[in-house]
Amino acid sequence: MKDRLSGEASRTGGSVSSSLLFISGLLIAPAVIVQDNLIIKLLQTLLFILLALISKRRILLLGSLIFFLTTLILNLLNPLGRVLVMVGPFPITEEAMTSGLAKGLTILCLIYLSRFCVRQDLRLPGPAGRYLSKTFFYLNCFLEEKKSINRKEIIKSLDGILENIYNRKKYKPMIDQVKSTPLGIFLLAILFSLNWGLVFFP
Repeated sequence: MKDRLSGEASRTGGSVSSSLLFISGLLIAPAVIVQDNLIIKLLQTLLFILLALISKRRILLLGSLIFFLTTLILNLLNPLGRVLVMVGPFPITEEAMTSGLAKGLTILCLIYLSRFCVRQDLRLPGPAGRYLSKTFFYLNCFLEEKKSINRKEIIKSLDGILENIYNRKKYKPMIDQVKSTPLGIFLLAILFSLNWGLVFFP
């Protein structure tokens, strides 16, 4: 377990403890949310997908694409602003398109930021910290679950996946298995500065 987590940490560009990585993710998340430049937000999303890949986290590209398109389409059903094109009787407006793209990219970016910043040995202090650590542990187990969801029996499939996760992957609190190194801290500082710098100097 320790060797695998050390490998994960080294692939992030230097060893960092799980708690420091998690705190860094919390501090970077607002920079993702307030970013209003769609090109930059797209680049942020691709960056965190890449970092999650480097950290050997499971990437659900098809599911992410479906989720993104669903968010966009639902937003387009509430037309606002200048009409760009008519699709049959439905107008595609500039404001609805921009808003849908921003919402979809923001949620995807936050998902992959979480995938990158939450490791299995995350342990936060206090009762609230233990509850939060447990929540993120099971969330990441759910995202890594390989069992597919049957579209005809969605509820039954989800129930089976959750039962499988609970039975096979019990949450066991542990201390951080990886210690932070100066290189790891330096690279996290660059990641933090880059995301916040693009908010103020896009």
